[in-house]
Amino acid sequence: MKRRTFLGGALTVFSGLGAAACSTVPGNSTPTIVGTVPSTANAVAVQPPADGAQPDEIVRGFIQSIGSNVPEVSAGTSATTNFTAARQYLTPQADDDWAPNGRTPMMVLRADFRVAPGQETNVYVITGTLIASLDETRSYTVPADDTFSTEVTVARVNGQWRIATPPDVLLITTANFGLNYIQRTLYFLDPTGSVMVPDPRYIPVAGSAVYRAARVLSLLLAGPGPALQGVVRNELEGAELRRNFVPEQGALPQVDLTNVKTLETGDRKALAAQIAYSLSADAATVPVLINGELLEPGVDSYSRRGLGSYDPDSTPGSGTINSEPYCIRSGRVESLLTRKPLDGPAGNGVLEVLYASLSTVTGTLAVVTGTLDKLDQQQLRLGDPLSPVTVLEAEKMTPPVFSRTGDEVWVAQTTPGSNKQEIYAVSVPTGSGAGAGRTRISTPDLDGKGTVTAIALSPDRVRVALVIDGRLFLGAVQNSIGDAGAGTTTTVVNAVEIRPGISQVNTLAFRSSVELLVSISESTSTGSIVRVPLDGSEQAAVTSSGLVQDVDTIAVSGDDVYVSSNTLQRIVVLEGTLDAGTWEQPVNSGGFPITGGEQPFFPN
Repeated sequence: MKRRTFLGGALTVFSGLGAAACSTVPGNSTPTIVGTVPSTANAVAVQPPADGAQPDEIVRGFIQSIGSNVPEVSAGTSATTNFTAARQYLTPQADDDWAPNGRTPMMVLRADFRVAPGQETNVYVITGTLIASLDETRSYTVPADDTFSTEVTVARVNGQWRIATPPDVLLITTANFGLNYIQRTLYFLDPTGSVMVPDPRYIPVAGSAVYRAARVLSLLLAGPGPALQGVVRNELEGAELRRNFVPEQGALPQVDLTNVKTLETGDRKALAAQIAYSLSADAATVPVLINGELLEPGVDSYSRRGLGSYDPDSTPGSGTINSEPYCIRSGRVESLLTRKPLDGPAGNGVLEVLYASLSTVTGTLAVVTGTLDKLDQQQLRLGDPLSPVTVLEAEKMTPPVFSRTGDEVWVAQTTPGSNKQEIYAVSVPTGSGAGAGRTRISTPDLDGKGTVTAIALSPDRVRVALVIDGRLFLGAVQNSIGDAGAGTTTTVVNAVEIRPGISQVNTLAFRSSVELLVSISESTSTGSIVRVPLDGSEQAAVTSSGLVQDVDTIAVSGDDVYVSSNTLQRIVVLEGTLDAGTWEQPVNSGGFPITGGEQPFFPN
């Protein structure tokens, strides 16, 4: 089938600064800057207040003018936010007092917001539909309650109405937000320090790539956003810029840090990776210094490509485990394309398999066995495919998912006779069955939300996505060491419903470390699949051509996507792009169609 390389939003690169320019970087390294966007490219034409404009017109004009802002203030730049156009709608005193900056919360309103007189004189009420908010970290949040209301007061200045008390947040319409803000992904480290963890934010698009990179750097130095608080490792914690990232004329941009904690050799690479990955959309290569000296002797600059071992979307393991797709046919695990049964009881019919998963790191097999229509008869079996052992028993379980290291499996189970559901992480046992410990996952943010029907761990294994009573939730995995002898506890923290408008979710899978594929039931017989980023900032439809039933299972590996309808015992594969491709019956190496099967999966 046709393959596309997933580039994670990478852009075409060119050298934006002359190599002949003077450099203050040791080794005379020349950073490579990604193409610029002229500062006026996305400016919104805003007219000054018309003479005689009524108060509601003044308030509307003020909100519309927020879309004509200049780049926000950033550490390491000389850019400022002055909102010149918006200030024309304020009284002189309000103009003096109003001081929004790059950390002022922002509310994104649907274009049909309303402005009406309030109950008090000269008070006007702004109401509308809240699409999203940006907090001081510039993290995007879709609200559970989309109603919005705030008040402003107006006063006459030389006979003209002006705003005397503007809102304490920035208000912007969806159209202006889309024109003026762009998503950038910051990166922190998983607790082991071995893989990057994405943290999406929004920054102004206006200005050059250097200024956008400076804004990203400012956010990176401020630490992780709410979704990753208390979860990730940050080699930049406490660090500050020793000099501006945006240089004086004739110099080159560089990241020169101070107040950096003591770093071992490996930690220095990790620090460089955080910077290189975070700035990669705007600066393909970047020099990193500490107190004016190169971070690593002889290394003039860093790039995302050069630090590929930290890529969260790389396949873990040695590459010796077969990465072909598998499926379940008549309760047996088979190769999807060759129909060869998996060696061992899961493939030869000794076990009746409901769900299965394989680790790319260890080759360990996890299967849920039993029958869907009988209670108290499902088991989680785990271990070598030739001899998996029973490690859990329950009335019902979700499909198992492996950790990135392949040493444990996550599953939600319903306790026999109690109708109580719990999520467990079960460690991989030895051949004798010893060592199969289990840890109950604490989910304080999700208690009372409903029944978990599907779990997906992100490629970096720091995030966990869940389907709960048909709704989509996303949280982060926090491991903490208890008191002496208490062992390690695992908690899903910072869990939120990331796209409250989605209901009737069937299943989900991470397409990459920054995006989910989500199957939704529809009123028609044909369901739909949508793409949802980590912050829920959009819901993009995936092609439905060739889908004939609700999708129960999604299997993803790179650009290969298989889905199945268990009702029809039918598996289809995506040919072409997610936007415009077609779901077709897979064929074997001889070109013959492959029929039947359910629950497709890739080793993960």
